[in-house]
Amino acid sequence: MSRLMRLYAQHLGGEAPSGYASEAAYEAAVDRAAELIADADCVVAGIGSGMSSACGYDHYHPVPAFAEGGRLERFSRAYGFDTLMDGFYHLYATNEERWGFTAAYIDQMGSAPVGRAYRQLAALLANKEHFVLTTNVDGQVRRAFPEERVWLFQGDLAFLQCAQIADRGMVIVADIARVLADARRELSAGGEALPGACDVA
Repeated sequence: MSRLMRLYAQHLGGEAPSGYASEAAYEAAVDRAAELIADADCVVAGIGSGMSSACGYDHYHPVPAFAEGGRLERFSRAYGFDTLMDGFYHLYATNEERWGFTAAYIDQMGSAPVGRAYRQLAALLANKEHFVLTTNVDGQVRRAFPEERVWLFQGDLAFLQCAQIADRGMVIVADIARVLADARRELSAGGEALPGACDVA
């Protein structure tokens, strides 16, 4: 899977041409977009992973968190991956190992500040009727915009939903993730600490 994710990241291309002939043409396009937003009666914004990448929360390329001394270094050493997507799609031997990585990711993103691009867009839309749709699950959209103006249609890793049909309740998982991440500086989370159906009421 790691190889596929690297090909995808390469396709996204940090050095790919922007589609603009010059920096001035790019700035003119940004200014025009700001004008259109200002003139609009309402705005529907679609946000994908590029927004988080622009804020430094890159899921497709190596990030400092996997480097020596980083919060996710132990996963890089143990499994050989250095991107968040590799961590998500890695085939862990146990559910506890998968939760070890997931808890560390949730804790890292939960403590990360809301990125500049999110704050700027939220400020642009603050006094305007708007709605935000996102595929991002990293919590940035949820934290930048009012809850009633957001649809997280792929979910958000800060929440768990019970898989039992009888109980479709949700629970905020940040506290559970923090406990797992703080108490377990290992690769796996203890089975007794993992959330179960009874934890989602």
